[in-house]
Order: sequence, then C-alpha cells, then structure tokens
Amino acid sequence: MVAAVPMMVIRAWAGIKDRAETREGYTSLPRRRKDLPQRDPYLGEVIREAGADYLPKDEFFAVRDRAKALAERLRL
Repeated sequence: MVAAVPMMVIRAWAGIKDRAETREGYTSLPRRRKDLPQRDPYLGEVIREAGADYLPKDEFFAVRDRAKALAERLRL
C-alpha cells in the first residue's frame, strides 16, 4: 500500500506535464503524442518531428543523457 502513494504522485505529475506540454504544442515524454514534435527534456531541442516514428529507447536515452550533461555544463 505504501508503494501506491508514490505511484499515484508520479502518474498525476505525468498527466499534468503532458497537458501543459500539449497546450504548448510539443511533448518531452518518450512515447506520447506522436502528433506533436518531441523535445529533449533538458534543453528543449526538437528530437523527433511531429508524425515521425518514436525514437528507439536506446536512442532516446542517449539524446536525453547528452542534453542533460550539456545543460549541467551550461549552468556552471
């Protein structure tokens, strides 16, 4: 039962994030909203055009990790 609370919070957060991004016309979630362009979650660069196939998991994680590393370097 204790594990259910964090899962409920994560699901609620994902729904809020999905709706906010959809209003802005993009998604950063890896397997959502194929009709919108996908942006990396750290720098906001387009990594998949609207209507294109979803990125393979390993490719998405590689793009995400590079963007995260660059975002951390830029903050310094």
